Amino acid sequence: MHQFGTSTWDELRNQWTGTGKHRRRRYHAQEFAEVSREAQERIAQLGHDETFERLHRYRVSGLGRVWGFELDGVFYLLWWDTGHSVYPVD
Repeated sequence: MHQFGTSTWDELRNQWTGTGKHRRRRYHAQEFAEVSREAQERIAQLGHDETFERLHRYRVSGLGRVWGFELDGVFYLLWWDTGHSVYPVD
């Protein structure tokens, strides 16, 4: 989290994890429709679907992700997700 908080936007957008076909960006946008139903419902309940166009996520550790919104150069933290519950994977 310290690295996330002290990085520039360019540095965040250029961080990668994995190798070969498993290489992925650590920070990227995620469409609302791609996250879990529970996450979509919570976003709507808070009215964030009317304010923001999409979520952003940053991979902090193996399973750990921070989820939130980016607006005018500020990241608004919404979730600390340690179990892939916002974006479930097998």
